[in-house]
Amino acid sequence: MTALLAAAAVSVGFLQGSMSQPVSAEGVKLSDFEGMFDAYSTERNIWDDFFNWPEPEPVAAADFTEYWTVNADGMLESTGGGKLNLLYTKETYTDFTMTFRYKHGPDENNAAHLYVGIGAPESGATLGANGKLLDPSPTVLRIYQKGNYQYAPTISGKDGWYGPGNLFKDDTAKNAVHTVTISVTGSTMTMTVDGQSMGALALTNYEGGHIFFGAGMTVDAIGLPEIEDRTPTNDFDGFSSYYTERVGSDKLVSAEPTDYWIENEGTLLRDVQAVSGSNEGDWNETANHLNNMAYLFIEGEYTGYENYTVELDYTMGSGAWGRAYIGFGATENVTWREAGGGAVFFTDSGGATCFEGNMNENGKILRSEFGTQLEGFDPKATHHLKFTFRDGIVTLEVDGTEVRVLTQPDYMAGGRIFLASNSTGTTFSNIKIAKLSSAPDGAAFAGYDEWYSADIRSEALEDVAEGTNWSIDGGIISRKAVDPALTDSRNYLDMAYLYLSDKTYTNFKLELDYKHGYSGWHRSPVGFGAELGKHFMEENGGVTVLVQPEAIVHFDGNINTNGKFEENVFWAAYDENGNNLTVISPYDANAWHHLSLTVQDGYATLTIDEFPYVYEISLPSSYNGGYLYLCSNSVASQYKNIVIEDLSVDIDPAAQAGWTPTAEDIAFDFSGRQASVDVFQWEYKEIQTK
Repeated sequence: MTALLAAAAVSVGFLQGSMSQPVSAEGVKLSDFEGMFDAYSTERNIWDDFFNWPEPEPVAAADFTEYWTVNADGMLESTGGGKLNLLYTKETYTDFTMTFRYKHGPDENNAAHLYVGIGAPESGATLGANGKLLDPSPTVLRIYQKGNYQYAPTISGKDGWYGPGNLFKDDTAKNAVHTVTISVTGSTMTMTVDGQSMGALALTNYEGGHIFFGAGMTVDAIGLPEIEDRTPTNDFDGFSSYYTERVGSDKLVSAEPTDYWIENEGTLLRDVQAVSGSNEGDWNETANHLNNMAYLFIEGEYTGYENYTVELDYTMGSGAWGRAYIGFGATENVTWREAGGGAVFFTDSGGATCFEGNMNENGKILRSEFGTQLEGFDPKATHHLKFTFRDGIVTLEVDGTEVRVLTQPDYMAGGRIFLASNSTGTTFSNIKIAKLSSAPDGAAFAGYDEWYSADIRSEALEDVAEGTNWSIDGGIISRKAVDPALTDSRNYLDMAYLYLSDKTYTNFKLELDYKHGYSGWHRSPVGFGAELGKHFMEENGGVTVLVQPEAIVHFDGNINTNGKFEENVFWAAYDENGNNLTVISPYDANAWHHLSLTVQDGYATLTIDEFPYVYEISLPSSYNGGYLYLCSNSVASQYKNIVIEDLSVDIDPAAQAGWTPTAEDIAFDFSGRQASVDVFQWEYKEIQTK
């Protein structure tokens, strides 16, 4: 990985090894298998204890056909009825990737098993006195025909089960040909079945050895495996390696990366680690999730970028809490539970998106912060993460889903990206860091006019260049963090306006999505009926519509009298059953929300999301339309999907010439405006009754 971050855009490639596909049935001969394997066979009562196999006996090459044959699928099928027939590779392997096919036949006495082993010290080695199937400490994979597919490591006498189970739910699947890929790197093994990940397993005392297959009952078959012998590249150029016994209480210390990590052609893998002299494979099954943490800080000049993206793929490991940690804004050699250590992101096995560290204040560590729940999250799959850093705003996405928007305060400026894990089998790959243009795109601001006031109670708005306080990126309009030293708005009144300056509107329907900001009033208001350059606290400043983070709705500004600022707050109101009618629920202040505003016939009518209550006010007689605008004093206030429908009707005077109104035309309904929702008949399901 030489010169990992030497340019504005850098890349760490994904594992690109030549993983071969299984050979086809065409042209496969028995001699192909004889050339790869040594054959053994042993008597085995199917009801015996799994580990009590008699010593295997070698099968002479001349007798190979007595125990194995090639079937119509080009697969080697066991023919020694009642015996367990074993094939051991002639070569030994330590780090390797192997792909093979297998198939079960009819289920006879529930004994149709295919066994796959790695790390056999010699061909034909079997049960040792210490209770392991192979000596010194192999892993045996058991492929069952009935019910499910699982694989079990035989580690220090422990028979532990892993795998999702129930992959083969019907006879068609159970009797089909399946493809397995097994990869061993260092002391970590991963496996997929028909492309589905079975996760990672830690191998202890593993020094490599022969690979073997075992089949019996004349029903099991394997396709000729293709084995790629691998030696990790272990190139950690571009990373700084550290380790701590416990995040937050013990300092990070410089460490050899190969003590905790394996790098192979761009993929970083957390290796097995022996703790306190223990060689148990489950060292991190019970360890605290903050213990034994290995760090890799990404080196390079990207810390000087104002606007850049970070992308990578990650898989969660086994052991500890199975987490892959990705952090940002960190001082090198400081953990995220210390001042200056930045913040960290991770997912749990159920798809919760979690944050810890110096989120809002340096040294004040927040824990158990959450973002968007990832539905259908597969903890064994590879996931794509993307950070976008733009104008002091950090947007995090996982698998294309926006998880959360954060701000980047000054104490994170120049901080590094880091990777961390204490879980065997965690991987990071496809790491890319790319610089983004910091110059505002003039074309992106077409149709907008930007204004700003440091204090809208005492100072008028000033026309400023578009892009001063706002950015437009990918269709999302965001209030920029102009001064990262300001972790909060100075006086809650430094307001940036963005007028939709193409035309004015009197009667209209406006729809958009908005998200709350992270400073000031934490609001993302929308306004209407304003003169250009006027704000809602002065004459001709129109009316603003907003929702507080607490889910309370406002109409503020020139509500009843032009020039007199007023607030119209929809405080909590209840129906006769005690249901809260006005406080929006459910409501997540960190999520996107949909706003629909209709102004027509002297009324302003608002709905938010799917909340069924309608918010409505009557407008003053002086209302005569004006410009629509966005305004905020909150960093990371955001808007997108803006759609405006003009509801005004232009009447041609010439077309009305000679028109005589009928009685029906001039009739007026004095019954009053009928509310579209009868709140006293509405039963609100989401809120518990008092």
